[in-house]
Amino acid sequence: MENFEPTLKAATAVRDANQQELQIFLDGALACFHQLKERLSAKRLRELAAQAKAEAEAKAQAESEAMAAEKAAAEAVAAEKAAAEQAAAEATPAEDDASKQEAVPMITEEIAPAKQMEEVTVGEMEARVIRLGGGGC
Repeated sequence: MENFEPTLKAATAVRDANQQELQIFLDGALACFHQLKERLSAKRLRELAAQAKAEAEAKAQAESEAMAAEKAAAEAVAAEKAAAEQAAAEATPAEDDASKQEAVPMITEEIAPAKQMEEVTVGEMEARVIRLGGGGC
């Protein structure tokens, strides 16, 4: 057995060295394989760049269309508001003219017989009520 032990150690040392060398080779080969597998080719890189550029252009176009739609909606609201204000401005003088032309019989401020009445416009009547201390309409 003493003769066999040194040869066993030498044989196992060679075997362990071969296993370690094989493991180093295997680890290096697998690392290269994974690196090549994950690496992108120049063609694939160009395709990805073109795809990213197209997506960015589509997004920019969608944003500009959305902004244009918002602007058009704001302009429509402003136009409706202006039209409403113009209609109100046109209607107000007509109502004022109608109220000035419309005469309402009213008892004079002086003490007068009940049958004596005079024609007074609505605006004049409101002014008299306010002057006499009454509230406005």
